[in-house]
Amino acid sequence: MTGWGVENGTKYWIIRNSWGSYWGEGGDFRLIRGINNLGIESNCSWGVPKDTWTQDERNQTKIGHNEVKFDEEGRKWFDRMVNIRKQSSNEDKIHTCKRESPKNLEEFVISPRPHEYLNNVPDTWDWRSVNNTNYLSWTRNQHIPTYCGSCWAHGPTSSIADRINIRRQRKWPDMTIAPQVLVNCKAGGSCNGGNPGAVYAFGKTHGLSEETCQAYQAKNPERFSCSDIQRCMNCEPPAGVKPGD
Repeated sequence: MTGWGVENGTKYWIIRNSWGSYWGEGGDFRLIRGINNLGIESNCSWGVPKDTWTQDERNQTKIGHNEVKFDEEGRKWFDRMVNIRKQSSNEDKIHTCKRESPKNLEEFVISPRPHEYLNNVPDTWDWRSVNNTNYLSWTRNQHIPTYCGSCWAHGPTSSIADRINIRRQRKWPDMTIAPQVLVNCKAGGSCNGGNPGAVYAFGKTHGLSEETCQAYQAKNPERFSCSDIQRCMNCEPPAGVKPGD
Protein backbone atom coordinates (compact mmCIF):
# COMPACT_ATOMS: atom_id res chain seq x y z
CA MET A 1 0.00 0.00 0.00
CA THR A 2 1.71 3.20 -1.18
CA GLY A 3 -0.98 5.85 -0.89
CA TRP A 4 -4.64 6.76 -0.96
CA GLY A 5 -7.02 9.24 -2.52
CA VAL A 6 -10.55 10.14 -3.59
CA GLU A 7 -11.92 10.22 -7.13
CA ASN A 8 -15.51 11.22 -7.97
CA GLY A 9 -16.42 10.72 -4.32
CA THR A 10 -14.98 7.19 -4.17
CA LYS A 11 -12.18 6.61 -1.70
CA TYR A 12 -9.39 4.27 -2.79
CA TRP A 13 -6.05 2.79 -1.77
CA ILE A 14 -3.04 2.86 -4.12
CA ILE A 15 -1.61 -0.65 -4.22
CA ARG A 16 1.70 -1.73 -5.67
CA ASN A 17 1.96 -5.07 -7.46
CA SER A 18 4.91 -7.21 -8.55
CA TRP A 19 3.85 -7.81 -12.15
CA GLY A 20 6.00 -5.13 -13.74
CA SER A 21 5.44 -1.53 -14.80
CA TYR A 22 3.45 -2.51 -17.92
CA TRP A 23 0.59 -3.76 -15.74
CA GLY A 24 -2.13 -1.47 -14.33
CA GLU A 25 -1.08 2.13 -13.70
CA GLY A 26 2.66 1.74 -14.10
CA GLY A 27 2.63 -1.34 -11.90
CA ASP A 28 0.06 -0.02 -9.41
CA PHE A 29 -3.70 -0.39 -9.09
CA ARG A 30 -6.49 1.11 -7.01
CA LEU A 31 -8.72 -0.65 -4.51
CA ILE A 32 -11.89 0.79 -2.97
CA ARG A 33 -11.13 2.04 0.53
CA GLY A 34 -13.31 1.51 3.59
CA ILE A 35 -14.84 -1.90 2.85
CA ASN A 36 -11.82 -4.08 3.73
CA ASN A 37 -11.59 -5.39 0.17
CA LEU A 38 -9.30 -8.46 0.01
CA GLY A 39 -8.79 -8.06 3.76
CA ILE A 40 -6.42 -5.16 3.11
CA GLU A 41 -7.57 -3.18 6.15
CA SER A 42 -7.39 -6.02 8.66
CA ASN A 43 -4.68 -8.41 7.50
CA CYS A 44 -1.80 -6.06 6.78
CA SER A 45 1.78 -7.06 7.57
CA TRP A 46 4.67 -4.63 7.65
CA GLY A 47 8.17 -4.09 8.94
CA VAL A 48 10.20 -1.03 9.87
CA PRO A 49 13.94 -1.05 9.07
CA LYS A 50 16.42 -0.59 11.89
CA ASP A 51 18.38 2.67 11.74
CA THR A 52 21.90 1.44 10.92
CA TRP A 53 23.15 4.58 9.17
CA THR A 54 22.99 7.12 12.04
CA GLN A 55 26.48 7.54 13.50
CA ASP A 56 25.36 8.42 17.01
CA GLU A 57 22.36 6.30 17.97
CA ARG A 58 22.23 8.01 21.37
CA ASN A 59 20.50 10.91 19.63
CA GLN A 60 17.68 8.63 18.52
CA THR A 61 14.45 8.64 20.53
CA LYS A 62 14.03 5.44 22.53
CA ILE A 63 10.40 4.49 23.13
CA GLY A 64 10.94 1.06 24.64
CA HIS A 65 10.00 -2.16 22.98
CA ASN A 66 7.00 -4.38 23.45
CA GLU A 67 5.80 -7.63 22.00
CA VAL A 68 2.13 -7.44 21.06
CA LYS A 69 0.12 -10.65 20.73
CA PHE A 70 -2.11 -11.33 17.74
CA ASP A 71 -5.65 -10.16 18.33
CA GLU A 72 -8.45 -12.72 17.82
CA GLU A 73 -8.85 -11.94 14.12
CA GLY A 74 -5.10 -12.09 13.53
CA ARG A 75 -4.84 -15.44 15.31
CA LYS A 76 -7.65 -16.87 13.14
CA TRP A 77 -5.79 -15.67 10.04
CA PHE A 78 -2.52 -17.27 11.16
CA ASP A 79 -4.21 -20.57 12.03
CA ARG A 80 -5.93 -20.57 8.64
CA MET A 81 -2.60 -20.10 6.84
CA VAL A 82 -1.05 -22.92 8.86
CA ASN A 83 -3.92 -25.28 7.95
CA ILE A 84 -3.63 -24.40 4.26
CA ARG A 85 0.06 -25.27 4.32
CA LYS A 86 -0.48 -28.49 6.25
CA GLN A 87 -2.99 -29.62 3.62
CA SER A 88 -0.56 -28.85 0.80
CA SER A 89 1.43 -31.67 -0.77
CA ASN A 90 4.34 -29.29 -1.40
CA GLU A 91 7.15 -30.12 1.02
CA ASP A 92 8.61 -26.60 0.82
CA LYS A 93 5.39 -25.05 2.12
CA ILE A 94 5.04 -27.56 4.92
CA HIS A 95 8.70 -27.13 5.87
CA THR A 96 8.33 -23.35 5.87
CA CYS A 97 5.22 -23.48 8.04
CA LYS A 98 6.92 -25.64 10.65
CA ARG A 99 10.10 -23.60 10.55
CA GLU A 100 8.45 -20.33 11.55
CA SER A 101 6.87 -20.76 14.98
CA PRO A 102 3.79 -18.72 15.98
CA LYS A 103 5.95 -16.70 18.39
CA ASN A 104 8.23 -15.59 15.55
CA LEU A 105 5.21 -14.33 13.65
CA GLU A 106 3.76 -12.29 16.51
CA GLU A 107 3.88 -8.52 16.24
CA PHE A 108 7.08 -6.92 17.46
CA VAL A 109 6.40 -3.21 18.00
CA ILE A 110 9.11 -0.82 19.22
CA SER A 111 7.46 2.57 18.62
CA PRO A 112 4.01 4.11 18.15
CA ARG A 113 2.41 3.37 14.80
CA PRO A 114 1.09 6.20 12.60
CA HIS A 115 -2.58 5.54 13.31
CA GLU A 116 -1.81 5.88 17.02
CA TYR A 117 -0.45 9.43 16.86
CA LEU A 118 -1.52 11.10 13.59
CA ASN A 119 -4.45 13.45 14.05
CA ASN A 120 -4.74 15.24 10.71
CA VAL A 121 -4.45 12.72 7.89
CA PRO A 122 -4.56 14.30 4.38
CA ASP A 123 -7.35 13.31 2.01
CA THR A 124 -4.81 12.07 -0.55
CA TRP A 125 -1.26 10.78 -0.32
CA ASP A 126 1.04 9.18 -2.87
CA TRP A 127 4.62 8.16 -2.05
CA ARG A 128 5.38 8.22 -5.78
CA SER A 129 5.15 12.01 -5.70
CA VAL A 130 5.78 13.89 -2.45
CA ASN A 131 6.96 17.41 -3.30
CA ASN A 132 7.92 16.03 -6.73
CA THR A 133 10.03 13.24 -5.21
CA ASN A 134 9.37 9.52 -5.76
CA TYR A 135 10.38 7.64 -2.61
CA LEU A 136 9.50 4.16 -3.89
CA SER A 137 11.98 1.51 -4.97
CA TRP A 138 11.81 0.32 -8.56
CA THR A 139 8.88 -1.73 -9.84
CA ARG A 140 9.64 -5.41 -10.42
CA ASN A 141 8.06 -8.43 -12.10
CA GLN A 142 8.09 -11.62 -10.04
CA HIS A 143 7.50 -13.75 -13.16
CA ILE A 144 10.64 -12.70 -15.07
CA PRO A 145 12.57 -14.59 -16.38
CA THR A 146 10.27 -17.52 -15.46
CA TYR A 147 6.92 -17.84 -13.72
CA CYS A 148 7.43 -17.76 -9.94
CA GLY A 149 4.82 -17.37 -7.22
CA SER A 150 7.07 -15.26 -4.98
CA CYS A 151 4.77 -12.30 -4.32
CA TRP A 152 5.18 -13.13 -0.60
CA ALA A 153 8.87 -12.14 -0.96
CA HIS A 154 8.43 -9.17 -3.30
CA GLY A 155 5.82 -7.40 -1.16
CA PRO A 156 7.85 -7.20 2.08
CA THR A 157 11.18 -6.46 0.34
CA SER A 158 9.56 -3.67 -1.66
CA SER A 159 7.88 -2.27 1.45
CA ILE A 160 11.06 -2.24 3.55
CA ALA A 161 13.14 -0.77 0.70
CA ASP A 162 10.58 2.01 0.34
CA ARG A 163 10.73 2.73 4.07
CA ILE A 164 14.52 2.94 3.95
CA ASN A 165 14.35 5.40 1.03
CA ILE A 166 11.79 7.47 2.94
CA ARG A 167 13.87 7.41 6.13
CA ARG A 168 16.99 8.48 4.20
CA GLN A 169 15.13 11.20 2.26
CA ARG A 170 15.94 9.44 -1.03
CA LYS A 171 19.67 9.97 -0.68
CA TRP A 172 22.04 7.89 -2.77
CA PRO A 173 22.30 4.95 -2.93
CA ASP A 174 18.73 3.79 -3.45
CA MET A 175 17.87 0.61 -1.62
CA THR A 176 16.58 -2.61 -3.18
CA ILE A 177 16.31 -5.78 -1.10
CA ALA A 178 16.81 -9.21 -2.69
CA PRO A 179 13.72 -11.46 -2.83
CA GLN A 180 15.81 -14.28 -4.33
CA VAL A 181 17.73 -14.62 -1.07
CA LEU A 182 14.43 -15.22 0.72
CA VAL A 183 13.45 -17.89 -1.82
CA ASN A 184 16.86 -19.55 -1.47
CA CYS A 185 16.65 -19.50 2.32
CA LYS A 186 13.00 -20.62 2.32
CA ALA A 187 12.34 -17.58 4.49
CA GLY A 188 8.57 -17.77 4.14
CA GLY A 189 7.99 -19.91 1.08
CA SER A 190 9.17 -20.68 -2.44
CA CYS A 191 8.12 -20.10 -6.05
CA ASN A 192 5.05 -22.14 -5.10
CA GLY A 193 3.75 -19.46 -2.73
CA GLY A 194 4.43 -18.38 0.83
CA ASN A 195 3.69 -16.12 3.79
CA PRO A 196 4.82 -12.45 3.75
CA GLY A 197 4.64 -12.24 7.54
CA ALA A 198 7.41 -14.83 7.79
CA VAL A 199 9.74 -12.54 5.81
CA TYR A 200 9.65 -9.95 8.58
CA ALA A 201 10.27 -12.67 11.17
CA PHE A 202 13.25 -13.91 9.14
CA GLY A 203 14.58 -10.37 8.69
CA LYS A 204 14.33 -9.64 12.40
CA THR A 205 16.38 -12.75 13.22
CA HIS A 206 18.77 -13.02 10.28
CA GLY A 207 18.73 -9.64 8.52
CA LEU A 208 17.90 -8.99 4.86
CA SER A 209 20.26 -8.81 1.89
CA GLU A 210 20.55 -6.07 -0.71
CA GLU A 211 19.92 -6.91 -4.38
CA THR A 212 23.60 -7.00 -5.36
CA CYS A 213 24.03 -10.05 -3.11
CA GLN A 214 21.77 -12.21 -5.25
CA ALA A 215 20.18 -11.22 -8.55
CA TYR A 216 16.56 -12.31 -8.93
CA GLN A 217 16.27 -15.60 -10.85
CA ALA A 218 12.53 -16.33 -10.41
CA LYS A 219 13.14 -19.97 -9.56
CA ASN A 220 13.59 -22.31 -6.64
CA PRO A 221 17.22 -23.25 -6.01
CA GLU A 222 18.19 -26.70 -7.25
CA ARG A 223 19.46 -27.37 -3.77
CA PHE A 224 19.16 -25.53 -0.45
CA SER A 225 21.48 -22.57 -1.10
CA CYS A 226 21.33 -20.05 1.71
CA SER A 227 25.10 -19.65 1.87
CA ASP A 228 27.07 -16.79 3.39
CA ILE A 229 28.30 -15.61 0.00
CA GLN A 230 24.72 -15.40 -1.32
CA ARG A 231 23.78 -13.24 1.67
CA CYS A 232 26.85 -10.96 1.36
CA MET A 233 28.27 -12.35 4.59
CA ASN A 234 31.40 -13.64 2.86
CA CYS A 235 33.15 -12.97 -0.48
CA GLU A 236 35.40 -16.04 -0.47
CA PRO A 237 34.72 -18.56 -3.27
CA PRO A 238 32.93 -21.78 -2.30
CA ALA A 239 35.07 -24.81 -1.50
CA GLY A 240 36.65 -26.27 -4.61
CA VAL A 241 36.01 -23.19 -6.75
CA LYS A 242 38.89 -20.94 -7.82
CA PRO A 243 38.42 -17.23 -8.67
CA GLY A 244 37.96 -16.92 -12.41
CA ASP A 245 36.39 -20.36 -12.87
